[in-house]
Amino acid sequence: MHRGCVAEQAELALASIPRTVDTRSPQMTERLVSASTDETFGSVWPRATAAYVKPRRVGDGWKTSRAEATPAPPSRRRLRKTGAMNEVTFSNVAPVLIVRDLDRALRRYRKLGFSARAHDGPFRYGFVERDSVELHLSESPEHDHTKDGSEIYFYVSDADALYAAWSSSGVRGRFIPPHDTPYGLREFAFVDRDGTAHRVGSSMPK
Repeated sequence: MHRGCVAEQAELALASIPRTVDTRSPQMTERLVSASTDETFGSVWPRATAAYVKPRRVGDGWKTSRAEATPAPPSRRRLRKTGAMNEVTFSNVAPVLIVRDLDRALRRYRKLGFSARAHDGPFRYGFVERDSVELHLSESPEHDHTKDGSEIYFYVSDADALYAAWSSSGVRGRFIPPHDTPYGLREFAFVDRDGTAHRVGSSMPK
């Protein structure tokens, strides 16, 4: 293909990319967002690109200059072809919850039937486990539970039985009694003193 044609296709492809612009200050940049396929760019750009345009002052306003395109990260399809995504296996997940007082939080989870222990070291960090569920606790005395909180969901075998055990355990917090949901779960909730909402659900009896 002639170089002039390639350049013309590049300009047309760049002009067709949807843009989001903020010209409120010269520091703002224009981001070109592309979800185009290979057929859009052909041999000009082998993959979709993201480009940033630096504004320049023109009279009393600002005008963007020509973009410099940079290749986007490899697509998920390309990673699959190389096998990179299949090389890693996920084994577990452990949400990290912020608590104001680690010792108090560990005692609370023990009352709820979890095994709980503090990190053996200088860090105010803890571990909570029950069956295959694991949570991590990170102490932050400045944590404001009225402004920042977390929400986690437990799938259990019997939500009603667990509600009866938790609500009679003596833990301080707010309970929402079990109820049937439109998405097929029997569910209750417990919000602790650190602002963490524990939602618990089990399958509704048929």
